[in-house]
Amino acid sequence: MGWVWIILGILIVAGSLTWIMPSKRSLVQSKLRMDAKLNGVRVTIDQPPPWLADRLRRKIIPTYRWSYEKGRAGIAIWRLPGQPDNEWICDSKHLNLHKTIIESIKSDSFFIPNEIFGLGFESNSVWLAVDDYHATISFDILKDVVDKLNKKSS
Repeated sequence: MGWVWIILGILIVAGSLTWIMPSKRSLVQSKLRMDAKLNGVRVTIDQPPPWLADRLRRKIIPTYRWSYEKGRAGIAIWRLPGQPDNEWICDSKHLNLHKTIIESIKSDSFFIPNEIFGLGFESNSVWLAVDDYHATISFDILKDVVDKLNKKSS
């Protein structure tokens, strides 16, 4: 009977240790966010507007923000679940600028990984909404997308 208690105790301790250890996804997410912070990128957790939260089926959005000196109009475009890869939506403000960026994204030379489901410009920053929990991309890929966006919008 003593062996049963010993084995049960070992299983409880082992189960507790595996419960507190981070998962592989959490480790990948942490590495991506740490790489971003070390390169001067601000990572925030934002709430999407109500109309978008329902469509994205998300209450929070991890957002990676790059600071730039040149100011821009505030715009945002989004890729919704279930849409073809190059189908993006936007609000009606600054529609001409939205169309220019959307047309650039639809071009064959501009690849945006599926983990990026939103992008935009706000005053002095460029941001990407990234599904970093399921991401298999590196910080360098995010940086490359932002650099291309920056060139297309200037």
